[in-house]
Amino acid sequence: MQKREIIKVKELSRGVESIVGIMYGHPELKAFVVQKGATPDTVTEAAKEKPFEPPRVVEMLSVSAAVLPFFRIYGYSKGSVMTHDIVRKLLTKYVKESELQDQQNREMVAIDPLLADMVLMRGENKICMKWEELTSRLQNKMQAAYQIVYPGKEPISKKGKLQPISLSIQQRGGNKKVTYITNLETYGIDAHEFAHRVQIGVACSTAVSALPGSNAGTQVMVQGNQVNYVAGLLCSHYQLNKKYITGLENAPKKKKK
Repeated sequence: MQKREIIKVKELSRGVESIVGIMYGHPELKAFVVQKGATPDTVTEAAKEKPFEPPRVVEMLSVSAAVLPFFRIYGYSKGSVMTHDIVRKLLTKYVKESELQDQQNREMVAIDPLLADMVLMRGENKICMKWEELTSRLQNKMQAAYQIVYPGKEPISKKGKLQPISLSIQQRGGNKKVTYITNLETYGIDAHEFAHRVQIGVACSTAVSALPGSNAGTQVMVQGNQVNYVAGLLCSHYQLNKKYITGLENAPKKKKK
């Protein structure tokens, strides 16, 4: 700015330069315009961090070969994915249409041949069953599935169980320990941004590396046993339910007084 003759700088004391003049008539200063409504408060608001929005997870069930005869009645095929609530509704519909509910004790359901093939174990000869047990047995014969919805995106349905975020501890030379965090990407968490937060939060070194194998994701390595801090960060800032985190038992044990 001194070279462009916007300000004048003078060495008032040895090694210390100070601004002694501002050329307010300079064309660049005259051309400078402050945006209307721009105040320190509005700038602060704009700089505020947008809260993390976690994906919505819905635990579902998939039609297996063992239960296909039942679900085929209602137009479903093997591999069809549905919520637990739909399974309960279809079972209720079938029981009522087939008049299997005990009229004297409405908690009990008669087991017809179709239900027997699905829910009875080998050698079991039950002729009736409570609603709760019948529903549970039917769902247990189905395969686990889930639906995950990332903000602003279409739902994604997958078979199998949703893999949780894993927190594990490894011993290094001497008594040094490191914490490994994997599967952050499944929950929409950027591994590098997460590592930076942990680094600042516990003032320790972190590193991000790719896991072996194609599309295996990344892992975050944190110096020391930081399970408590990491779990707290995932639950508070990233708003995840603890049931989607494993390895919490690896947290440092509280010292006895």
